[in-house]
Amino acid sequence: MMTLSVSAQKITVTGGAGKVPGYSDRVYAGQPFTVSVTGLNGTPQKWTAGIGSVNGQVIYHSSATSVSNVIIDRTIDGNTAAIVSVYASNGNGVSRLLTVVPSCEAVLTFNQDCLRGRVFASVSGATDATSYTWSISSGSGGGTYTSAFRSFFISGTGYYTVTVTINGGVCDGETFSKSQYVYCDDLIPLRPSGDQPQDDQQLEPVDGITIFPNPTDKDDVQILLPATQGAINIDLVTPEGKVMKSFVAESTSVTVDVRDLPTGVYYLRAKGSNEYFETRRLVVE
Repeated sequence: MMTLSVSAQKITVTGGAGKVPGYSDRVYAGQPFTVSVTGLNGTPQKWTAGIGSVNGQVIYHSSATSVSNVIIDRTIDGNTAAIVSVYASNGNGVSRLLTVVPSCEAVLTFNQDCLRGRVFASVSGATDATSYTWSISSGSGGGTYTSAFRSFFISGTGYYTVTVTINGGVCDGETFSKSQYVYCDDLIPLRPSGDQPQDDQQLEPVDGITIFPNPTDKDDVQILLPATQGAINIDLVTPEGKVMKSFVAESTSVTVDVRDLPTGVYYLRAKGSNEYFETRRLVVE
């Protein structure tokens, strides 16, 4: 019969995609992780994972003090799985209960185009996240914000890397990066000619428009607008200047149905009070 652990014996989650950052006893459901045993009185002989497997086996024969590819398929009691156990050749052994959380399914999107030095990134699928810590290589506009959308300022066309760390929720502590070549179109001004701010303080990202997703192959896009402008007149036009849609946005967030638009590039023109004018490119795929 297996002998339960004593104080000197311990199983610890040490790595792998299934390890929740910052914890030695918390794993993602269905993701492989590595565990190690310390203080075991005897030579390891058999490893098991409650409602799971080790290297695809219900009982994994190994004399190693550390094993990888351990997967917990589901929990047995709320969010706890009766978990990894190791049995020694002399009859001793140890087991440990691990907390199992849903797998992180966050996706980082980094738009390839920019307008006069501003590019956009967003995160989706980060369930219950409380904030996001953003950064961009060779640019500005990073920091910790509650919004899953972010705009950055860059110096021009070239390769850039956007990085985001998710705080709170299922993906707490997870970091995602995406690198790509960004093309800046200087022909489409953010504001009328002669009224273009020149420094990052004046170009605070929250003052501008964000469109998501962009590019889009979905039915709807979300448009986030400046909170200080009140009602804003919005036109969606072709590169030739043909107005495809026109409406007045009276809130800071509006949803636009684009399913009737042919595939191509469009420009969203926003006009508001105090000579406010801004243009964004929208790509419909």
